[in-house]
Amino acid sequence: VGRNIDDVQLRLKTLFSDDSSVEFAPIIYQKHDSAAGTILAQYPEPDSPLNHAKIYFVVSTNNNVITTKIPNLSGMSVQQVLATMEKTPVLFDFTSVDSESSSTEATVTSQEKAGESVEEFTRIKAQFTFPAVDEEGQTAYGIFSYKLPDYPFPVNVTLESSDSEGNIIKLVDFLHPGNEITVPYMVSKNSVLTLYVHGEAVTS
Repeated sequence: VGRNIDDVQLRLKTLFSDDSSVEFAPIIYQKHDSAAGTILAQYPEPDSPLNHAKIYFVVSTNNNVITTKIPNLSGMSVQQVLATMEKTPVLFDFTSVDSESSSTEATVTSQEKAGESVEEFTRIKAQFTFPAVDEEGQTAYGIFSYKLPDYPFPVNVTLESSDSEGNIIKLVDFLHPGNEITVPYMVSKNSVLTLYVHGEAVTS
C-alpha cells in the first residue's frame, strides 16, 4: 500500500511466475488524492498467506474517472452471472420473479443500461426469473441480500454455501464498496449461505 502499482506488479509476477496457485485479479481503480498509480488497498492484506489466493489491488486514478462497460446479462444463468460479477466492477441490484412452470430455466430476463459506459461501481438493476417452486426438487433458487457498512475502498467479499452434509462451495468472490449487496444463488435445498468480508464471516 502506498507504492506504485507498476513496480509492485512487476515484482510479484516475478516472484510468483512459477506458482499457478496465485491469481492476479483485474485492478480496481478509484478517484483519490494520491498520485495516479498509487496502491490504496490490497487483498489479501500484507503478510497474509497466499496459498491459492486471488490478489486484488485498489489503485488511485488521482482525479480521473474510470468507466466500465456494463455487460449484457440477459439470458445468462446464475453461474454465468456469478462469473461475470467476479470480473466486472459494476454493482448489480438483483430482484426476482417466479415463473409459473418448474421447468423454466433460471435466467436474467431484464436489465438496465446494458452496453453503456458508466463509472465503476455504478448500481445497475437486473431481474431474474426463477422456476416455480418444486416441492419434490432438490434445488433452491433465490437472491441473497445483506447490508454492509460503507467502506472507504472496495473490499473483498465471498459468498459460500454449505449443504446439509457439510459440503462447502464458494459461489462468488468479488470486490464491493459496501452498503446493499445482492447475489443470485442456485444451491441444494437446506443449504446455509454465509457472506465473508476479508475472510471474516459477517452472516451465519
